[in-house]
Amino acid sequence: MNILEITEYDLFGRTFNGYDIMCEMNAENRANVSMKVLRKFSPSKQVVPLFQFKKEVKISDKLREAEREIFNMMSVLSITSPALYESEEYKMADVAHYHQFHNSNLGFFELEKEALLKPTIISFHDPWMMTGRCVHMRECEGFKTGCHNCQRLDTLFDFKEDMSHKMWNIKKSFFESADVDIIVHSDYMYRLAKENPYTKNAAIHLIPFGVDVNDFCLNKTKAESRKEFGIPENNSVLFFRQQADFKGTNYIVEALSRLENTENITLLTCSEKGLLKSIADRFQIIELGGVSMDTIKECYNACDVFLMPSIGESFGMMAVEAMASGKPVVVFDNTALPSVTNAPEIGVLVRDLDSFDLYKKIKHLIDNPEECKKRGEMGREFVSQKYSPAEYKNKMEETYISAYNRQKYKLDALRKELSFDKSDAEVGKLLYHLDKVFKTIFKHKSIDILKDAQLTPCTVDQIDFENENVKAAVMTFNLECRNILKKQWPILLVKRKLFSLLWRIYVLIWNIFVKPFKKQKF
Repeated sequence: MNILEITEYDLFGRTFNGYDIMCEMNAENRANVSMKVLRKFSPSKQVVPLFQFKKEVKISDKLREAEREIFNMMSVLSITSPALYESEEYKMADVAHYHQFHNSNLGFFELEKEALLKPTIISFHDPWMMTGRCVHMRECEGFKTGCHNCQRLDTLFDFKEDMSHKMWNIKKSFFESADVDIIVHSDYMYRLAKENPYTKNAAIHLIPFGVDVNDFCLNKTKAESRKEFGIPENNSVLFFRQQADFKGTNYIVEALSRLENTENITLLTCSEKGLLKSIADRFQIIELGGVSMDTIKECYNACDVFLMPSIGESFGMMAVEAMASGKPVVVFDNTALPSVTNAPEIGVLVRDLDSFDLYKKIKHLIDNPEECKKRGEMGREFVSQKYSPAEYKNKMEETYISAYNRQKYKLDALRKELSFDKSDAEVGKLLYHLDKVFKTIFKHKSIDILKDAQLTPCTVDQIDFENENVKAAVMTFNLECRNILKKQWPILLVKRKLFSLLWRIYVLIWNIFVKPFKKQKF
């Protein structure tokens, strides 16, 4: 069976996006798995970029920016989708598996069309597929009734105007017309999918990620890992991911500012830097920034407590990794983390968004190292039982097979030609805004869909995006933008070869004339 994983990155978030499962299933001959990605970083031949040239990726990103700026929407305008669906990898796939759809610059209308023709699986790594715009909707339950009057337009993927209800209806239209399988990885996400009106009756598979506890057993002591970071052996070490948005760093800062006698406490962080300035003079602070997985494992080994008071999580991989490393995990009472960490029995549960309660729980753990040890041991055992890598692979394989068998009727469906009625008043409204988008990105070029078109001035919220002519017009626009770039391939290829040649000449000159001189000078 040929499986195609489709996502933004290969190595970044490799556990989530299908890279690890691709490597493991291929190694064990369970299936022939490959990936199409927007941004490739691995050397793997099984990973194929969605675009041949960097300029195409840049235009894809610009189109997404223009879509958000002019349409206040996401995943409608896309040159990425035509690139995917014309690729040999997609055509050869028996099952198409999408991850982080909203990060991959893909389009919903193309997905709706293609999901009628090929067995399709969508992994929900966050609730975005079930909301009008939110990645984490917190206490809001608007996703159950249509996301009317969004009050949080400034959160991740912010918009100036509220088009949430339109986006919610686009997603509803897709899931009601396209019979797809859905994968979620936590009880929290499974509950949301069952509460959402347009996914509740879908084929939903709950498959917790697999984490091998043996991968987090380092052949060194805690003291040895601390020495690597310059941490005193007897300090209390708190490790956390420093991030400005959903990871709750501001609550950690508020909680830690209450601690007294902090000279023997070390704060060890990864990801971002510079968010701890207000408490920098009271702790030993080691900010690592972006680091490798090996360094993350070293951090787990060096710390006493892992803090993860996230504002929103759909799974919480770092919490599971910390438990696999035998460390207690502190979490807020919201979204997925309480069930993922089995709090309060194993994970340490803090009242949601309560920095004072967070302070009390942190202080208690610092003062009670034996409890840290006990919770760490319980967490490690919990991970080995609930997050078995073998069970994860088996369930993924079973899901691929069952999804193919259930959806293979689609393979007999006839592909319809892409056409639309240009005289439709709704199309005129759409083209008025597409003209703005096109001029923003392709300043001095022209496009067939806009030639002699009747542009009807209006606001975006007046367009009926459920209109079939509008959907077809959007897909036509996307395809024509893609074709404009394809015509530039010969020039881009020449530029690439010229750059490669100049680079080789530069390296040659460096090695012959510059490098020997530098060695002599040294």
